[in-house]
Amino acid sequence: MKKIKIKSLIMISLLISSCETNDDKKLFGQIVGAAVGGYVGSKFGSGVGNQIATALGVAAGAVIATKLMNVILDEDKESFSKAITETLEENPKNVEKKWESPNETGTSAKIKPISDFEENGAPCRDFEQIVTKDGKQYIEKSTACRDESGNWKIV
Repeated sequence: MKKIKIKSLIMISLLISSCETNDDKKLFGQIVGAAVGGYVGSKFGSGVGNQIATALGVAAGAVIATKLMNVILDEDKESFSKAITETLEENPKNVEKKWESPNETGTSAKIKPISDFEENGAPCRDFEQIVTKDGKQYIEKSTACRDESGNWKIV
């Protein structure tokens, strides 16, 4: 049942994205980012703390999604996400990984873990992303924690 829901969501996303403008893509990215952020936030705390974490997750997800939608090409997001995951898995603190866009000349990134800590028993890492596109740098600091399955999720 869960797979059917995910497949349905992907199909709807593809149908919506087939006739969208850049503003539509930005809004769609904000909605998806807010949903993911809300889901991640809902996994922390309980009671009022859980509600606050969910609200903050929604806000943060929308902001992060907006930034990434404007900088990274859709075709590059999977490659960029993989580079982030590899960095979190393999790199010690303050050792950066370089990423180059396979689809767009002049777009690259450096991803560097900054600190390690635990949140509610889950391993977490703060990391910095410096994306360079057409000579302009976009710097973002983020935090990722492992979920119940052991995957890194940005919080």
